[in-house]
Amino acid sequence: MQAPLSGVDSPQSTGVTGYRIGDLVVHLGRALTTRGDGVEIPLPRLSFDLLVALARAAPNIATQDDLMKQVWPRAFVSPETLSKRVNLLRDALGDDSQEPRYIAGVRGRGYRLVPNVEQIHASSAPPEASTPPERHRARPRRIAVMLAVGGVLVLGAGWALWTRSHLPVQLSPVAAEPPPRSIAVLPFKDMGGGPDGEILALGIPEAVLHQLASIETLDVIARTSSFSFQGHDQDVRAIGEQLNVRYILEGSVQRDGQRLRVTTQLVNAQTGGHVWSMQFDKAPQGIFELQDAIALEVARALKLSLDPGVTLKQQGTKQFDAYLEYIQGAKLLATWRTADTKSAAEHAARAVSIDPNFAAAYVLLANARLRIAEYSAGETREFIFREALRDARGLLDQALTLDAKDSRAYAVRGYVNAFSDVAAAEADYRKALELNPSDAQACEGLAGVLNENPARRAEVLMLIDRARKLDPLEPRLDVVKATFLFYTRGDLDGAEKLLKNALQRDPLNEPALSRLAEVYWKQGRYAEGIKTAEQVVAADSDAIQPRTVLYYLYLDIQDLKSAENIARAAPSPSPALMAALYLAQKKWVEAGNQTLRAESIGAITAVGEPITIAALRMNARATKQYARAIDLLTERSQTEWDVAGQPIVRDSSSVYSNVVGLGDMLIQAGQVNRGRRLLEATLTAMDREEATFGTGRLWNYPMRLVALGLLGRTEATIAELQRSMTERLILSSWYFLELEPAFANVRQDSRFQEVLVAARNRAAGERKALARFVANGLVPDRTKPR
Repeated sequence: MQAPLSGVDSPQSTGVTGYRIGDLVVHLGRALTTRGDGVEIPLPRLSFDLLVALARAAPNIATQDDLMKQVWPRAFVSPETLSKRVNLLRDALGDDSQEPRYIAGVRGRGYRLVPNVEQIHASSAPPEASTPPERHRARPRRIAVMLAVGGVLVLGAGWALWTRSHLPVQLSPVAAEPPPRSIAVLPFKDMGGGPDGEILALGIPEAVLHQLASIETLDVIARTSSFSFQGHDQDVRAIGEQLNVRYILEGSVQRDGQRLRVTTQLVNAQTGGHVWSMQFDKAPQGIFELQDAIALEVARALKLSLDPGVTLKQQGTKQFDAYLEYIQGAKLLATWRTADTKSAAEHAARAVSIDPNFAAAYVLLANARLRIAEYSAGETREFIFREALRDARGLLDQALTLDAKDSRAYAVRGYVNAFSDVAAAEADYRKALELNPSDAQACEGLAGVLNENPARRAEVLMLIDRARKLDPLEPRLDVVKATFLFYTRGDLDGAEKLLKNALQRDPLNEPALSRLAEVYWKQGRYAEGIKTAEQVVAADSDAIQPRTVLYYLYLDIQDLKSAENIARAAPSPSPALMAALYLAQKKWVEAGNQTLRAESIGAITAVGEPITIAALRMNARATKQYARAIDLLTERSQTEWDVAGQPIVRDSSSVYSNVVGLGDMLIQAGQVNRGRRLLEATLTAMDREEATFGTGRLWNYPMRLVALGLLGRTEATIAELQRSMTERLILSSWYFLELEPAFANVRQDSRFQEVLVAARNRAAGERKALARFVANGLVPDRTKPR
């Protein structure tokens, strides 16, 4: 995974969706380039990124340094590499360096585009009907695990890329004096009198909350935290302490025939004293003016300065029935349950049908449909999700056409853009925060896309903690920070503490349990990991990530029967899991074939990638058919070679399993020098990553060992293995120590055998611990098919 152009000041903040460069059209959202007649020009990813970088600089010169930083943000490349990439782009465009139509070189400075460059905005973007055939489309990329729509169950692919920094870590928000201008809006009490009372008791404060959040000088606690007090009768001072706010807005709603009676109180959360209280009597259709009035009175009471001519955020509809449908949909979406998400989409669709000019309803519909596709399963999942991304973009563009200041539309579009253009995603999230500075989910999403650039780790952590401050009772954000510590720093203890904090608030929180199972896995606490993952799978049999972790945990205690039963009982067959099972059974051909199938449907996850790629390597070694593996691993690792024949390594997205695997395949295919150069460069990249970004060894450790073994560095391999025993770097024995061909020459060494015996003993001890869990009914007996 890469971060194309994430360091550039992007024009995406103005709604740019592409560029016209003479007769070329560059489509940012779909990552493709066409001629004016709609014919696609196939461009490799780096060539496309280079063209976009030149377009963004136009009409100015793009310097060599800027281009190298933007197109290769994770790699150190030479001007020769840039020159070669420019030539490849020229060839693809049919350009001539002597008489350039598109790209002109400026000696000693850089490059510029020759034609005029015109920005394409959403309203002028080419219609979807011109989309090229499906085979040319780029596969959607998972950029960040904590994105607002995707939630935590997409964590595996994105956070495994994060490199670690030396930033100080706060495991929980600092308890301090609440900000002087901070407020929480609690759900109102339903005093009865009508069927819509409960809906309005949530909808009115939510609308007021969103209006207040648009005020830059006011910190507004997010809905998930403030609405957690629904039905609780706690003293406002206790609530204020938990939320760390100065003021609380509370109220009640009563339906009296054709009248709504709404009472509100603004309370000082430190003293418990009322600042003001007001009562409103309106017809149901007057609810919109009522909400505006409440928000305005709060702003006046807090002496907040509203710029001249600036009004609070409007509701977006005057249709009461559309408003009720929207509130019900928003409430259902907030539960994160699959069935509720589908119902939320239905309510949103009805709201749009009632009022086609209701911008927020389009956003809700896009959000719900995206989430449904995100959690779909089966071999068509990638296609379904790709189509959902495309459809969501249309809905969001419609929303922004109706209301150019809808912060939620920008936040959800940021998520959509993150799969194809990180700079566009960043711009959308920043626009969302400009319009709503208290949007915790936008902070969360922006942190995810900024994390693509290792130099921006400080801002990433600040955004995560900002989100936690705005939504202090949301367990998911503890999971997000734990994931940051886990994947970007290898901080197992810090991650475990945060996850347990989240589980204290919500003992059945599935994302926290799922991530904690992974932490236990990497700590070598396999039985605890199995018990934890089993909780998630029991609650949600469709959960992909915890089932995958559970599967590998059973493999690591060498319980193949249980692992096989888990794989075969999955709601949808998983070729990636079967590849690992066949590998454990030493069925090399079948293992490799399953890997190829998994790759063809995009089913290789970061969690299982090292073992899945190992299956491919063992298949190629057994069949002596290396070309296919070399092609696949070259593409997956994004490996290129400069003009001097030196490799450019950028495979940190997969903890280097692809690039090390490629080095192995090159050596086996007879390209020994080329393979060894790639492995040496990979070790250098690992060292540089640790020195520059403080990455630690938790994630690079297995592939470092494999690279050293393939290079024949016996003493270095043994030293790294021995070091693992003191640094708690757990290496599963069943594959790496028992089967990995890189260790063939050291496997009989007595020092290697000591490590192997220790790993086997650990697995045996964990099997005994698991047996006790099974005997006590804490874990199901997976040896029996279910």
